[in-house]
Amino acid sequence: MIRILALTGLLTLLLASSPAVAAADTANARGLLNALGCKGCHLLQGQGGHLAPELDRVGSHMTRERLSLMFRKPDQPAHDLTFLAEPDRASLVDFLAGLTQPAPAFSQPSPGTANESNP
Repeated sequence: MIRILALTGLLTLLLASSPAVAAADTANARGLLNALGCKGCHLLQGQGGHLAPELDRVGSHMTRERLSLMFRKPDQPAHDLTFLAEPDRASLVDFLAGLTQPAPAFSQPSPGTANESNP
């Protein structure tokens, strides 16, 4: 019986750390950011508002613990996510904590290169 429980626990851990689960959590977090209106104030990857700090590197200066606390005991009404189910809140916290790099730059073609194939 103990062996079955141990194997079940190990299998659960392996599945939870799989790329498919991570992709689902990322998709869930992105969906939450849109549904909750976060981008109305925050900029993320070049999209959103400019009223609050951008989120592209939020994970480089806020820990998971601080993000989680901010959503459970917010200092601003917009950050009150106590109504969210814990798995959703955790998904959002993990996603934001993982944002440590600047958003990719969107380059535009230099003049004269856009129509080179059309003389």
